[in-house]
Amino acid sequence: MVKIEAMNTMATQQQVRVDEVLQRMEHTVKGYIEKLEQVSMEQLLWKPTPDEWSLGQMIVHLIQSAQAMQLANVRRCLVLEKQLVDELATQTSGKPTEATQADANIAQPQCVAKTAQGEALFQYGSFPQERIQVPPSPQYTPLQPDHKEQLVEGLQETLRQMMEVAPAVQAVQEQLLMDAVKNGMSAEEGEQAAVPAATSSDNTASENVNLSIHVTQEAMRNESEPSLPTVAHPRLGGLNAWEWFWLIEMHYRHHLHQQQRLEEGWEHAHA
Repeated sequence: MVKIEAMNTMATQQQVRVDEVLQRMEHTVKGYIEKLEQVSMEQLLWKPTPDEWSLGQMIVHLIQSAQAMQLANVRRCLVLEKQLVDELATQTSGKPTEATQADANIAQPQCVAKTAQGEALFQYGSFPQERIQVPPSPQYTPLQPDHKEQLVEGLQETLRQMMEVAPAVQAVQEQLLMDAVKNGMSAEEGEQAAVPAATSSDNTASENVNLSIHVTQEAMRNESEPSLPTVAHPRLGGLNAWEWFWLIEMHYRHHLHQQQRLEEGWEHAHA
C-alpha cells in the first residue's frame, strides 16, 4: 500500500524550499523505480478498462509531461527574464547584445496571473485527490512502454534535469522573497508571499542569474502584473520558473494515487 496522505499536507505545515522539492522528488522517483522492479511486464501493461491507462502509460505520461512541458517552461521563464534584462541593456547602450539577438525569437515575455485553481494549488502544495479522467486521444494518451529500462531511464533523466536547473530556480525563489520584503512586507509575510521561503543553507545560485532577475524586477515593479515573467498553463494560469519546477514534484506525487488504484485493481482482478 502506498503511503500518500502524510506528504499531501506537508506543504501547508512548513515553507517549502528548492532543496526540499528535490528531496521529495528523489523519494518519489525512487518509489516508482522500486515498483517497476517488483511488477511483471504483464502487470506493467495491464489496463483496468480499455479507456484507462496502465501503470506503464502513467509513468510515460509523467516523464513526457515533465521533460516536454514543465521543464521546458522552467527554462522558457528563465530565458524570458534574461531577455528582459538584455532589452534594458539595449535601451541603455543602444546596441543589441549577443544574448538579445540569440533569444529574440524564443518567446515573448508574459506576465499572466494564476487562475483561482492555480492559486489554490500552490497554497495547498498538492493537487486535489479527486480523480481526473481525460477521454482517450492520439494527442494525449501515452503509448505503452517497450520495456522497464525505458521508464527507469526516463525517471532518472527527469530528476537529473531538475537538479541541473535547480540553482537558477533557487535564485527566482530568493528574489520573490526579497521583492516581497522590499514592497513593505515583514520577512515572515514575505516568506508566505514567495511560497516557499528562500533557503540560506545551500547558496548555489548563480550571481548572474540573481542580478538578472533583480534588474527585471526593478523594470517591472510598477506594473500591476506578476513580478516575474510567466508561461501560461491551460488550467492554472501564468506560472513562473519556480512554480513550474514545483509543479513537477506535485504532479509525480499526485499520480501515486493512480498507482495505488492500479495496484489494488490488479490484485482484485487476479485474486
